Amino acid sequence: FSDPSGATDSSTFTLTIEVTNDAPIITVGLGFTVNEGATRLFTTTEIDGIDFDNLDDTLVFTVTGPPSNGDLIVNGSPDTSFTVAQLRAGLVGYTHDGSETTNDTIGLSLSDGSDTDTASFDIIVNAVNDDPSATGLTIAQSADEDVTTALNLTGLSLADVDAGSGDITVTFSTSTGSLSAIGDVGVTVMGSGASVSLSGTLAALNAYFAASPDVF
Repeated sequence: FSDPSGATDSSTFTLTIEVTNDAPIITVGLGFTVNEGATRLFTTTEIDGIDFDNLDDTLVFTVTGPPSNGDLIVNGSPDTSFTVAQLRAGLVGYTHDGSETTNDTIGLSLSDGSDTDTASFDIIVNAVNDDPSATGLTIAQSADEDVTTALNLTGLSLADVDAGSGDITVTFSTSTGSLSAIGDVGVTVMGSGASVSLSGTLAALNAYFAASPDVF
């Protein structure tokens, strides 16, 4: 310091800075997408944990709201907690259970041992077309030469989890002889000869097959 005549003096003093803990912060991006039935790892643009005074391997994410349609995975296995270090190493992700669902949510908390942040992590599931299946068909059937014989299709049952009310098509084909069919309510016959196709909703086709259909 100085006085008006310009004389100066100086001194020193000690300033003590008290360290306080900076709370961790969860950052969530615009959205995470995964295909139905698939596994995808998280990236730090989709979710990350930030803490300016703690190491990544001491910052722990904990699942507070488990996903309904899949699993959070860490290092390839279902888990309920992971560190920021594991996240940034590409070891954390989500596996969808293959159900006909279009979204999921994981509730998360992030702790540095003293303070905690929370967030919801939303997941968008891209629908994938599932293969149809057919069961109950009598494989071994016989027919007399040059005689028209009805096929035994009574036990045939079709399934397709994502067909909904849309039409599906069943095709029968033969390497010898000729095929034909007679339609019914909701069932359309297409073609004859080496192959014949039946088209309709899943319900209509299953009802058709259950009623001893006319396929020759």
